[in-house]
Amino acid sequence: QDRLVALHHIDVPWRPSDMIQREGRILRQGNTNEAVDVYRYITEGSFDAYSWQLLETKQKMITDILSGCVSVRDCNDVDDTVLDYAEVKALAIGNPLIKERVEKTNELQRCITLQRQLLETRQNLENELFAIPAKIEHQKEMIENCIKDIEYFEGCKKEYLPDERKEVRELIYNAIEENELSGTETKVLTYQGFDILIPSNITKQKAFVYVKNFGKYAVEMGTAKSGMLVRIDNFLENFEGHLERLEVGLEKLKKRRIEIDEELAKKEGYTEIITVLKKELANIDKKLGVDKVE
Repeated sequence: QDRLVALHHIDVPWRPSDMIQREGRILRQGNTNEAVDVYRYITEGSFDAYSWQLLETKQKMITDILSGCVSVRDCNDVDDTVLDYAEVKALAIGNPLIKERVEKTNELQRCITLQRQLLETRQNLENELFAIPAKIEHQKEMIENCIKDIEYFEGCKKEYLPDERKEVRELIYNAIEENELSGTETKVLTYQGFDILIPSNITKQKAFVYVKNFGKYAVEMGTAKSGMLVRIDNFLENFEGHLERLEVGLEKLKKRRIEIDEELAKKEGYTEIITVLKKELANIDKKLGVDKVE
């Protein structure tokens, strides 16, 4: 098979896009070779190694952006990568410490990014933990109201005649139409001892009503007029199921509080290794003669 070799000339400014453009000239439409080998040469003592290092760092940054694991600060870190005269001299000489410096710099940036993510995660957990007590109290209040409503419904429920049910169904359906996208909540009627409320900003496509007494409960209506009252009846008859869901929600909140406490109690972090890597880089820079005076 024919082999085409792509040489990387260092007598012109090198950019990451050059690699793609170079391959495009070989792999373009019309090439009749069954296989093409692309060779990339890195010349010792040149800027090639540093250029490839930048390309690697930026490619990782692109991957992190697409996966949502990077911040604006990380992007700025890459954009600010520049060379001073001392670093240019070290690269030109081909000092073997350059490779070690690149590796240490990569590891340092990785640890800094991980430390930032860890701190942001801990802050989010602390905010969540701060809000949990109020959520637990609210959940307990909803459970108490639900228990009262179960007892209330058992004591006041009655059978509605067909004409009465039709009238209730019409009132609910018409109220939804009349109050579509209304800015205020509207009471339609009292059914089985519970107030039936049309929420504000409701739409017919996603219609629901509030059933209210001690507690306040959302019940989806659907779009069919015939099924609206049936949905309310099913909810009232299944109050026990709603109570069970509320109790499960309370246990989840309590469990989540324990999980967050345990997570925040962990002492993990990258501070120590960041400090070590910075010292190692400072020593390497001193040997290379590129250490910067503040």
